[in-house]
Amino acid sequence: MISLSAAIAAATAADLLPDRSQARSGDLHEPCELVDSLDAGNGAYLALVRTGARILVVPGQLSDTDFHRAPVSEAILNTASSGNFRIEHINSLAPNQSTDNHSTERSITVDQSNDSVIVNNTIMLKWQINATTSPAPSRLRALSTQPVTPLPIATIEWIDPSSGEVLTLATATEFIPDSRDGWEWAVELVRSYAQGSGVDAITPFARIGQMTGEMHAALARTESGDTDIKELHRDRIQEFLDSALADLNTACEIVDGAEGKRLRARQAAIRERLNTLTSVDHTPAINTHGDFHVGQVIESPAGEYFIVDFDGSPIETPAERLAKQPAARDIASMLASIDHVARVVNYRTKGLEPQVSLIWAAHAQEIFLLEYMDVLRREGLITILDERLIEPFMLHQELREYIYSVRHLPHWRYVPDSVITSMFPAQAQNEGAI
Repeated sequence: MISLSAAIAAATAADLLPDRSQARSGDLHEPCELVDSLDAGNGAYLALVRTGARILVVPGQLSDTDFHRAPVSEAILNTASSGNFRIEHINSLAPNQSTDNHSTERSITVDQSNDSVIVNNTIMLKWQINATTSPAPSRLRALSTQPVTPLPIATIEWIDPSSGEVLTLATATEFIPDSRDGWEWAVELVRSYAQGSGVDAITPFARIGQMTGEMHAALARTESGDTDIKELHRDRIQEFLDSALADLNTACEIVDGAEGKRLRARQAAIRERLNTLTSVDHTPAINTHGDFHVGQVIESPAGEYFIVDFDGSPIETPAERLAKQPAARDIASMLASIDHVARVVNYRTKGLEPQVSLIWAAHAQEIFLLEYMDVLRREGLITILDERLIEPFMLHQELREYIYSVRHLPHWRYVPDSVITSMFPAQAQNEGAI
């Protein structure tokens, strides 16, 4: 029988990855080398494979002739920590949620930057494509007793023996069957509201505001209950401003067409608004979600809401994702995405009076923020929200949306274009907000 190291050395890197285009991006032409492995029994392994600068995370099966990616997640979850591998079980599913002894595993096939699999229809296991530092394990541990996220089940990490760095390999949470993310349920809800159905499109965002407050309250404390708040000073705030101004310049350079023309006509006004950050000399920072928007809030068939995906922003470096951030960053991102829901509804639905959705967005933003702040007051943590940062952070988010649209999703540019032209009314003769 071939050894694991020999089988990996003979493998093609792309064949060790999920069969999706995003997972196959990057340098996949270098030879494969086994870095470390966890034996899960019966030929199942969790292998770390170096190819070029990447360390691939490969749950797989060793046969007589090769090693290949395989549905062995349950076996790995049931394996004890060993060597440099650390498997921590945070919670157990209730007995009535477990299945029989027949193991099943199926992949979520949408293109994404991780490999999410559903084990026994009860566990959502998110394998990282590349071993990386991630805030997700610590965030899930902090939220392990909070009903704001699907029940955290386990984390799988690896300690690099040469550096001591802890790299995230996978996180596991309870699977919520037939759930929909906010770009589905919220858009559908607001469309129905705008069409005059009389549905309650506000209460869900009051609940999300409460959940966000509960999330931040948990993330702002240590396991012992002490506050875990860092004060950022002027140099760090200047970095926020520099980042926003750099994204403004980039967006003005790369966005073409009528949208680019409208953006450049507002460049000076946007810069002036961003420069309000210069008046902030200190601000509190906590552990945050890091990539917070309506798409990260799923709705179950029973109408329950859960916050998901704590890996942080994919456009930030691992160090940036791990760093404490102002709570206002999460709040600004969610407020912006509520506005985006209205823009999506208006864009995709013929015959609507656009002001109905836009007025809804203003009310939903207001109730979200009020309920969030009420929770912070009850928790004695109202000072973690620096409201001075919300508007410039929302504006920065729109600049990131422009850049994202150019680089990844061209048709999306209508969203930031619509927001910015509304925030900064007509800058040139005969030009109106869309």
